[in-house]
Amino acid sequence: MARIGGVRGEPHLRCTPPALERPRTVSGESNPESRESNGRCRAKTLADAQSTDLLLANLRGIPIGGEGVLPWLRSRHDTTMRLLRTFCALLLALPLLGSTANHFLDFARPPVDGALGLEILESLREGGLMLWVALGHGLIGVLLLLPRSRFLAGLVQLPISLGIVAFNVTLYPPGIPLAIAMLALNLGLILDAERLQAVVQPPAVTA
Repeated sequence: MARIGGVRGEPHLRCTPPALERPRTVSGESNPESRESNGRCRAKTLADAQSTDLLLANLRGIPIGGEGVLPWLRSRHDTTMRLLRTFCALLLALPLLGSTANHFLDFARPPVDGALGLEILESLREGGLMLWVALGHGLIGVLLLLPRSRFLAGLVQLPISLGIVAFNVTLYPPGIPLAIAMLALNLGLILDAERLQAVVQPPAVTA
């Protein structure tokens, strides 16, 4: 109950914690004014708590209630993973498309240092096999740019990325960092549990 200058009034409401409240009695009965004041205190406290929860939820973008938190977290996780896969696909497409363009335009060649790997690549170029390799790189690079075909392109590119790593480790060590980076991007691209499960899991047989 409120007091202003020793006189009871309504403008300011002072709420006493429930544990410290003592019912005021008149002739052995609870004071109606005390019950009304306590009821207003509880209502005001509940309204303040709800307002605080709503404000925090609006600031953080988190839904009110325990049932809405898990779907919200799952949605944020799915969005983050989708952006990560898109980022990996775009970066992985760059060296593949660059390799295709370089084959036809011949704007860059690795330095001739007698490495066995470079000699093999030059033999493939002279024999005409590198043309098909470049066309394959270009096709996969284009598929990586298209959202609907990125996962398929990542699966097709995965053994190629492994072969690129093996080639550089055994025949051309200076190319190891780029090869490992391509393999990491490739793995990040296909990091999709639902699609991988659909590929591995056999289709359900209906009677």
